[in-house]
Formats: sequence, structure tokens, C-alpha cells
Amino acid sequence: MLPDKSRRFKLYIMIPKIPGDRIILRQLAKSDAKDLHRYCKNKDILRHTGIPHKPYELRHAERFIKQTHSAHRKKTAFHYGIENRDTRKIVGVISLFDVNKTHKSGEIGYWLAKEYWGMGIMAEAIQLYLRFAFRDLKLNRIQAGVFPFNIRSQKLLEKLGFSYEGCLRKNKKIHNRWRDLYIYSMLREEYKS
Repeated sequence: MLPDKSRRFKLYIMIPKIPGDRIILRQLAKSDAKDLHRYCKNKDILRHTGIPHKPYELRHAERFIKQTHSAHRKKTAFHYGIENRDTRKIVGVISLFDVNKTHKSGEIGYWLAKEYWGMGIMAEAIQLYLRFAFRDLKLNRIQAGVFPFNIRSQKLLEKLGFSYEGCLRKNKKIHNRWRDLYIYSMLREEYKS
């Protein structure tokens, strides 16, 4: 017997793992804090994301992991670690946040350890996550915000089928500096699995 539509959203958010070819998207565990700390204190990760702490300490990673579990239970955000299948270690994070069940929308954010840049891992992670968001969560719109200097991320989103919508000027204050944010989006009917 299939679950009724009112229960379907509730069931799908309990997905603990989303397997891919080279990676597994999974919920973060306390044991991941050291890896998150090691990668997030890198200046290039801090520069390309909205991670608020500078310097990034182990306690920040531990607090983030607790917050991801709370948000998951409240259905306001779904954060998954990007696990390397070979090493079984977390090498990044991909998140769906600002989830609006009424408007069936959310925003995707992500980062990947610098030593894994340019290997296609983030493309695989985003594709897995889009399938989860559109097919399982039944969302209608996903958007992503990217800093103007993050050309790699812009090209990746365009390659995956996202459309550039415009620039939100001085939209984020990161490390005491106002930053513009380019907005990209994908609609359910534009998604190609």
C-alpha cells in the first residue's frame, strides 16, 4: 500500500543515505566534526561560502552537526555530508535550506574540500541532491546563491541546467564585508534526471 500524499513528504525526509557512483550523501555524524573542521578552516572554503566563523574551530563543526539534526527534524533544512566512497570520509557538505513547503521551494548550498575540486564530485553531489529535492521532496523550485568571483560554481550550475536570474546587490554580510550574490535557479520541469 502506497503512503498517502500527506505522509509522503514525512517519509522521504528520513532518507539517511543517497548513494552515487563515487560518493554517498549522508546525514552528518558527531564523528565527522574533525573532518569538517579541517576543511572549513581553509581560507578558500571560507572565501567561497557563507561559513560565519573565522577562524573556524572544532566547536563550530560540532555545533553545526547538532544544528543539522535539529533542522532535519523540523523539516526546515536537509544537510548531507558528501562521503568519499573509497575513504568513507566526509569531503564536503551539500544542503537544502529555507525549505518552504507551501511554495515547494528551497535553496541549495554546498562546499567541497579543496583537494577534490575539479574532479566532478560536486557535479555528482548536486545531481543526486536535485533528484532528492524534485522527486522525493516534490519541490517545484531550487535556487542557489553564488558570489560573483566564484566562476567555477557559476559554470557548474549552468552546466547542470540552472538559469541565471540576476544579482542581489550587497545581499550578504560575510566576515564584516557586504557581498553581492548571483542567483541561479532550476524548476521541476527543467530538471533532467
